[in-house]
Amino acid sequence: MTDPAILIRALRNSLAVHADQDSALGVFVEALQDVTPVLTDRIADELKHPLLSQLDDALDAALGPTELIDSVAALSSADGWNQTYTGDGINAAMADFMVAKEIVGQKGLIASDLLSVGLFIIKPCTGVANQELRNGCLCLIRHHQL
Repeated sequence: MTDPAILIRALRNSLAVHADQDSALGVFVEALQDVTPVLTDRIADELKHPLLSQLDDALDAALGPTELIDSVAALSSADGWNQTYTGDGINAAMADFMVAKEIVGQKGLIASDLLSVGLFIIKPCTGVANQELRNGCLCLIRHHQL
């Protein structure tokens, strides 16, 4: 398991570069200052999903600061993944191709009531018109709660 302070610092540093171009991102980077970088003792359910077998390859192909990628990779291997959608409001077949994990947040390995940061995986899906969804992706997601 990685030092959570390294992840928080890496997130702040990598996102701060773009904060002047995106005011919402600036607010998010500021909120990261208030996150206490301590791992929780939360025990999450283990999700058995075929997408998770592709996680290592997706992380190996990830682009960005090495410190951030290494921290995310170390924290992503633990349990806590969940099925993102169950078909409500989205094509049910597509819902099977999406899983997520909160790393920082109310359900995350690093507790925060202010924001959430996590990973979202979309499996390649040949029946989808959107090129990015057909290719699949691994996204670092962020959400700021006011």
